[in-house]
Amino acid sequence: MSTDICLYLLDQEIPTASEWASCLQKEFGHEQFSDFSLRDFFGFLPCGKSGFEYLAYSITPEEAAEYQINDFSFDSVVTLSAKDETESKLALCSISILAKITGGMVCDPQTGTLYSASEAINLARAKT
Repeated sequence: MSTDICLYLLDQEIPTASEWASCLQKEFGHEQFSDFSLRDFFGFLPCGKSGFEYLAYSITPEEAAEYQINDFSFDSVVTLSAKDETESKLALCSISILAKITGGMVCDPQTGTLYSASEAINLARAKT
């Protein structure tokens, strides 16, 4: 069974993959593949000794309302999917750093819980 973790963000705040990888390395010590576009890439993203599935897409204001995030004016979503506990921990570390860079909100779609970047980073630290 796979688990997902999502990030709601503004498209204009999306960094380069190398910026994301550099911040992840500094914060958690994980190496991440960085030769791709965060807006266009989808598929398996190597990270640390494993990785996770990556998907980014735009959302409409109606979808934002459905996700109950319309108060934040977010227009994009990044979803990381993990198939096991190792991938899940890496995905949480990675998405929390992306939230920190972009000012986005992390969402656990399994529970519907929203986390600020600092809350997500603290959660990632607690799980690793």
